[in-house]
Amino acid sequence: MNPPTPTHHPESLEARVIWLHDVGGLAAREIAWRLGVPEQRVDKILTAPRMGLAASIAADSTDLAVHEVAQRLAAVWRLDKVHVTAPSSPAESAMETVSRAGAAFLADELRAQVPGRLIGLSHGRTIAGAAAAIPRIRAGHVRFVSLLGDLTARRSAYPHEVMYTLARRLGSEAFIMPAPLYIPTLAEKEALEQISFIRDIQRLQAEADTVILGIGQADTDSQLLSMGMVERAALDALMAAGAASEIMGRFLDDRGVEIPSELAGRTISPEVESLRGRRVVGMAGGLTKVRAIRAALASGVMTELVTDLTTAQALL
Repeated sequence: MNPPTPTHHPESLEARVIWLHDVGGLAAREIAWRLGVPEQRVDKILTAPRMGLAASIAADSTDLAVHEVAQRLAAVWRLDKVHVTAPSSPAESAMETVSRAGAAFLADELRAQVPGRLIGLSHGRTIAGAAAAIPRIRAGHVRFVSLLGDLTARRSAYPHEVMYTLARRLGSEAFIMPAPLYIPTLAEKEALEQISFIRDIQRLQAEADTVILGIGQADTDSQLLSMGMVERAALDALMAAGAASEIMGRFLDDRGVEIPSELAGRTISPEVESLRGRRVVGMAGGLTKVRAIRAALASGVMTELVTDLTTAQALL
């Protein structure tokens, strides 16, 4: 008989494999793919005897905490479901955890093999991370549509590279909105929306059976600001008006109400209220985003949330 596996350093391969299996619920094949190691090596680590019951007890405790927090959070915010995931290792960031959870969520959706699926996606580093981490699944039965303008003021920055990633990895059709998120003037926006292919994308947005939203901070750490998609003066004005959250390029206050502004009038994305009554999945995590997530949940349009354990606990 092999000797018991010793306690592993939290950054060791063994610790990460055990954590992904016991806490993350991943199979050996998925763990091998995520860590870039042979599946046989993962199997060897998982089948080796462990020191006492410490590892299994820790995993059971974490699973129980995840389940309880998810149920409580769903009840507090009246959500249909909350997908809470614990970190795969002590060093994993909240964004990495939620991206991994988002990839698992998307993979489950695609494996369901429901014909005619149309999924709307917004922007954000977390959604991009989920798209990059999703396993290669043949999903020609699913179409994706971007929920907001794809071009930025800086042509080198394309926040919806995620659409192309999904198309390549999944063999799915992916439709982008070929326009800036913010149009310079209201008159130009109105003219743009008369173009047939713009109307076609807006129709697809309205028909999406599932909408997946990144939730952004409405402050100087906003991704929209860093990518040059919104001007600092406009963001400062929104912050002064009480902006707490950003979804689809639209800014909400702490009550989840969109803040009326000149910028909102020339935004190329669905209005938040147009999502009410549909399946809307928020995907975000990190303590710096707690206020933003609270505001997005307060809007009442979200039906599900994908987040990490620490953020979920902070939202209670």
